Amino acid sequence: MTGFLKALICIFTIQASLTAFADKAAVKQDNFYLYGQQFTLIRPANVSSDENLPLLVLIHGCRINASDILKMSALSELAVQKKFMILAPDQSRLFNIDNCWNWFSADNQIPNAFTSELKTIKAGVDWIHSRYSSNKDRTYVAGFSSGAAMASNLFYCYSETFAGAAIHSGAAFKSALGVVEAEQTLLKGSKKTAKQLALSAHECAAPRLETLKAKKLIVVHGDKDTRVHIKNATQVIQQFIGFMDLVDDGKWNRSLNVSEKSSAVNNKSFPATVTTYNIGGIASVDIVKVENLAHFWSGGAAHDYSEPKSFSASKFIVQKLITEKP
Repeated sequence: MTGFLKALICIFTIQASLTAFADKAAVKQDNFYLYGQQFTLIRPANVSSDENLPLLVLIHGCRINASDILKMSALSELAVQKKFMILAPDQSRLFNIDNCWNWFSADNQIPNAFTSELKTIKAGVDWIHSRYSSNKDRTYVAGFSSGAAMASNLFYCYSETFAGAAIHSGAAFKSALGVVEAEQTLLKGSKKTAKQLALSAHECAAPRLETLKAKKLIVVHGDKDTRVHIKNATQVIQQFIGFMDLVDDGKWNRSLNVSEKSSAVNNKSFPATVTTYNIGGIASVDIVKVENLAHFWSGGAAHDYSEPKSFSASKFIVQKLITEKP
């Protein structure tokens, strides 16, 4: 090998190392514990101390942890680019041997239940807002699988905190109560009607409707998902539209006009359809149905629970929740 080639390889090696270091240095990571559960905070490094950043709570699914969902979603890179923070809670195996969030438990379907997982995650959000320059009006929650179902619970039971939610391969709030019903719901969809689901959401949010921030919902689901049937995605949407109907005047009467617009996303292996519902000009919901996608995070980075070649759910979530004006 010539001296020139050796020098050239050396330069590229140094440059690659510096790039990797720069990428790592662009993100700061803090870890803390609350009520026996660990939280990971990801924040961009190069922001002024007085800049109030949006906060995205990101909740992992079964058999994975906070580190996994941060990696597979590749949201940390977007946090640097778009300037927002990510708070990722870790489920403890003491609470669920498969690392699933117990979204179907009664104490996780009401706010402020003593030492519930729901209350612990909310306490983590409050902890961040009390110690970092964060924007309380631009706090969002996203999740995958059981984490998405838990995100539904947080969205309604703390509707004064979360301005939007992204439910990826998850289920509607209170679509099941108990392990047996939860398994049936995941495989076939909930037996509850759209009205029952909407009333449940409204009941949990009712004491805080004067400070309601919950106005944006995003749903992503694969049509080949055999672990969580796509019927759940439809029920998540129906629940939110019905919820906003009840918020409007307290009645189930379709008082808000709902318009619908769809567009196709070209992808050779995983074509998708994005449908947007405008709810009376005061709220919106987007559903992304991805063809040929099984129970994986759509897009993102290589991981056992992601499909990098598919539609980028992460970019879509950031665009709709973080980038677009409230």
